[in-house]
Amino acid sequence: MIAQIHEKKSKVTLFLISFSSRMKGLPTK
Repeated sequence: MIAQIHEKKSKVTLFLISFSSRMKGLPTK
């Protein structure tokens, strides 16, 4: 059960990293 939570958290972290990098790539107004 703990392993599942850890796996889910790592997936969320990867998503946040990719999302933040994508936002940085966008031109700021």
